[in-house]
Amino acid sequence: MNADAGPGIVAIAAAPEDKFRRIVALLDGLRDRVVAERLIAPARPRLAHLRPARPLQPTRLLLLPVEPLLSDTPRFEPGAPSLPRRAAVLIAVAAAEAILPPTPIAPDDALRAGAAIWPRAAEWVASAAPPAGWAQAGFDGPAHAAISARLHGLLTLGTDLLAAPAAAEPLIEAERLLALASEFGEQLVICVLALLLRHPVMAPAALAASETLQAAPAVLAHTIAALCARSHDESPARLVEAARALAALRDAAPSRPGLADAVTEMARHCHASLQRAAADVRAQAETARDDAQIAALEATARDLSRLHQVASHLAGAAALAEPMASIAAAADLLPRPDAIRLLEIIAGPDAALALARSPPR
Repeated sequence: MNADAGPGIVAIAAAPEDKFRRIVALLDGLRDRVVAERLIAPARPRLAHLRPARPLQPTRLLLLPVEPLLSDTPRFEPGAPSLPRRAAVLIAVAAAEAILPPTPIAPDDALRAGAAIWPRAAEWVASAAPPAGWAQAGFDGPAHAAISARLHGLLTLGTDLLAAPAAAEPLIEAERLLALASEFGEQLVICVLALLLRHPVMAPAALAASETLQAAPAVLAHTIAALCARSHDESPARLVEAARALAALRDAAPSRPGLADAVTEMARHCHASLQRAAADVRAQAETARDDAQIAALEATARDLSRLHQVASHLAGAAALAEPMASIAAAADLLPRPDAIRLLEIIAGPDAALALARSPPR
């Protein structure tokens, strides 16, 4: 939870689900994106869990290529492959107001729309003065120059960065992106490497491509720390991404310093997440009666099944048997057809078939 959040802002994150979704929709409609981002910041873990359909406002669309690098730190750290979210939002708001219409974009259309605006935004950012509220947010002129330079490079490469996981040859693509980043300087190479290392598909290729980079060990250590930090408060759906990336790094270079301890820590967080989820799934099953509630329960179960798969790769299935058994037991609270479907998602087709063949209770 954001330490700067007042009681009213904290209440937003704790609101009942239907009310929370309505509040998020209202905040997404605010024209003052600086205020909207400040209000929604404490609710980010819950947003990741519920994943409501949200149109991409111009500011969010502008920052889409750099989203994994945004941090809630109040200060800019020149050597770290990250950007203060507050600073990036201030710059993006000013850029959106200067060059973009205030029309939201459908998430499915993000890559096409972004390809048209990220290069324009990159050029605008490169020559713009500090935006309104910059000094009041605690940032100075040198920070603006450094952050703008990073945003300029990352937005220029925005389409390539988001399309990279679909590349047919990940190693060739990682080498190409790092070469392109080098044209903007060492700091952008560090940021692009950090982005690639955080993606499960690109992580091993990025690790191999970075072998000749002097800064690679420090970036890898920072990325490992960032992936583990994300595991503390993330929803199961987002935790899967972090765990997969860490597993990919472990498989690609098991002897790298810090990886073994990080894998142990991540496995512990996955286990704890599954334990917490068991109570949530049971509560959902107790009240799920209509199709929408059953569909929501099944969506939660799919997230947990994916988390179980990646956590098993890290820690072994036996270590997760207890929380998964508790989650599967929630099927007993549902009508038989729904219970069979839920058990298939959580425990697999054999368990579902066994339930289907068993006598009704």
